[in-house]
This record gives sequence, C-alpha cells and structure tokens, in this order.
Amino acid sequence: MGFGKTVCTLSAIAELLADGVLKKVLILAPLKVCKTVWRQEALLWEHTAHLKIAAAIGTERARLAAINSDADVVLMNYENLVWFCTTFKRDDHGFDGLVCDEISKLKNSTGAGFKKFKARLPAFKWRVGLTGTPVSEDFQGLYGQTFILDSGARFGTRKDVFLHKYFYATDYMEYNWELIDPTGATILNVVKDLIFIADNAAYQKTLPPIHHHQIPVVLPDDARATYETLKKDCAVGDITADNAAVLVGKLLQVASGFLYGDPELGIDLQFIHDAKLVECAKIVEAHSGPVVIAYWFKEDFDRLCKRFPNAVALAGGDDQETIARWNRGEIDILLLQPRSAGHGLQLQSGGSCLIWYGAVWSRDLTEQTEARLHRQGQKNSVDVYTLCAVDTVDELVVDRVESKAGYKDLLTAHLQSSGHCAA
Repeated sequence: MGFGKTVCTLSAIAELLADGVLKKVLILAPLKVCKTVWRQEALLWEHTAHLKIAAAIGTERARLAAINSDADVVLMNYENLVWFCTTFKRDDHGFDGLVCDEISKLKNSTGAGFKKFKARLPAFKWRVGLTGTPVSEDFQGLYGQTFILDSGARFGTRKDVFLHKYFYATDYMEYNWELIDPTGATILNVVKDLIFIADNAAYQKTLPPIHHHQIPVVLPDDARATYETLKKDCAVGDITADNAAVLVGKLLQVASGFLYGDPELGIDLQFIHDAKLVECAKIVEAHSGPVVIAYWFKEDFDRLCKRFPNAVALAGGDDQETIARWNRGEIDILLLQPRSAGHGLQLQSGGSCLIWYGAVWSRDLTEQTEARLHRQGQKNSVDVYTLCAVDTVDELVVDRVESKAGYKDLLTAHLQSSGHCAA
C-alpha cells in the first residue's frame, strides 16, 4: 500500500497505448479513488500527463458520455458494474484493457457484479488487478481475484470445486473453511506466476516509523451494567438481539456509548455513556497536529461532529477539495468512514495521527485505512490510537484483526521464497 501501483499502471497503459497493443482501458476503482486519485496522479508525471482520462460516474447520461468519448482511459466505480454489464453487450463497449484497482473488492465471486462481469471478461485482452491486501481476511478470496485475471484458468470455473480442493469445511453447513495445507504453499504455487509482490520490507524501511497505541476505555458502572445485561439476556429494556450476530453488533454499540432503537416500533436511540468521546478528545488535545478520526457507526459520526464542530468529513461530492484542503494543512480534524474512504486515498501530506474510535472487524479496512497516512510522502512518524472498551467485544475485535495478519505474512513469505518480489 502506497508503493506506487497507480503510477506503475499508468506508465504501462501509456506505453501499451502508444505501441498500439491497447486501444482503450477501463479502470474499476472505489468511487472516491475515481474522483481523487487516477487523473490527479497522471498529471504529476510527464510521461502520463497526456493521457485522456474520463470518469463514468454520476448520472447515467454522464457515464455513457464518458464511455463513448475518445478518452484513452475511463474510470468507473464498482457500484456501476452491474449497470455496465446490463447496458453493454460482451464487446460493444470499446475497451480491450482492464484495471481493477483494489481488486479485493471483487473477491466475493457470488456478488451480483462479479456474476454479470464474468461473461464480459474475454473482451479485455489485458487485465491487471491492484491491491495491497490480497489475502488480508482469508485465502478463499483469491478465487474471485484470480478469476478476474485468468477467467478460471488456474482455479477452475466453479468456486465449490476450488473450496473442496484446497480447503476443508469446519462446520456441517460448510460456512467456514480452513486450508488443507496450513502453510498456504499448495494454493499459492498455482497463482505465483500471476502475482507480483513488491519487497515490502525494503519499502517499509523508506517510511517513517508507525506506532500503534491501544487506549483502554473503562465503562462507567451504569454502562457496564447495561452491557452485562445485554450480554446475558440478549435484551435490555425494549431493545433485543435476535441472534448472535445482532448481539455482537449491539454490544459494540454499547461499548461505543449508545444503543440503536427501532423507530418503526417507537423505540428511540439510547445514550449509554460518553467515555470514548472523552478519551478521543484527550488524544486530539494532546496532539500538536492534524488528526484523522476513523468511525464506524453513524451515531459515532454525529457525536464526533457535536464534540468537534470544526471537523470536516469525507462525505461525497466535495471529496477532492476536502482532500486537497487536508493535504494543504487547512483541516485540523478529518472524519473518515473506512468502508467509503479506507482505500486508495492519499492523505499523507496533511497529518500523521489516526484515531480509531472503535476497531473494525476487517483486517483489509484496518490496513488500508492506516496506509492513507503511512505511505510514500509521509515525513513524520505515524501514531495510530485505537480506543478499546475494557472487557468488551472491542477487545475481541482487536484480537481477531491481529490474528488475520498471518494470511498476508504467509503470502509474502511464500512469494519471496519463489523469487516473485521486487529487488
């Protein structure tokens, strides 16, 4: 993450277009990345500044205009993939090159976009996937990412066959799977010729240090009582949790300081505590520079906005200007939701402090969000603070995310031993 995948890809596109190997390239990327990264990066380099780049985002009319334009490269967000496949036949869109930025977005081979896109893949004779976290969650996601690149040549065209060949089910319903070869070598040998991984150790040496701090948050007595009641009875007052997944979500809410109600049933949101907000404010006040605060729940966002009225959020249409202002040092507190702003954005020039208002389950989102600051161009050491409610599910989430780091370590070690790393 932050190694330079974008400019490397733009350089390749420029050369292949100039040599007549490609005619037109489609780049799929998260929406904010479409808006704020690719065109801006191309203009920074003399050998890519000439590329005509259009964005197929926004209204259908705007999307069609971009795709039908004379642009060399067209950017499109993943949310429009189903529309693209429905609107255009297999090869009447004019693209013969495909780049999937953050290709891990397509690791779910059962998603609607993936299913429709499968039939369109042969039209793209040149395909590239970019990600800094290919196996952050598990190795099963390699199937979808690999299929986009080789149309099933390595792992086959059926996900169930792939699973039974390389994994074993750990439950009767086959919801959870573990590698048959715990080292990962068997599965990685199949795709090693398809993957190039940069020498992360050498890259990390070029970056300033990153320091992680877990900040314990002690729940007030009444909040602790609410938490324990919910944990034991799956209910507190009129609010109930119908299953384990819902219960975990509710417990995370209490750890954060509130409980969502049900407006349709006339059950209002409940205030539980503000202990996390107090600790967050302490960090902000003690830090001498700008701060990014990553939140998960909408209620967390609302509370943060009230506590820090001058905070600015990455919230949609004005993201490009917001990012520019942040990187110019004009914003003291930037609020970020990892699901919409955790991938691809370049925030390293504006600050070096990140506060996780609460840990998130996803290792991918965790690594990607932290890499918005800890990347090339960062001049200061990076401090990452995670607010963690003591003796709550918060601690389970932190431990779970840390344990998933092993998948990435296996991939890196295996490919390095096979000579597939940059020198």
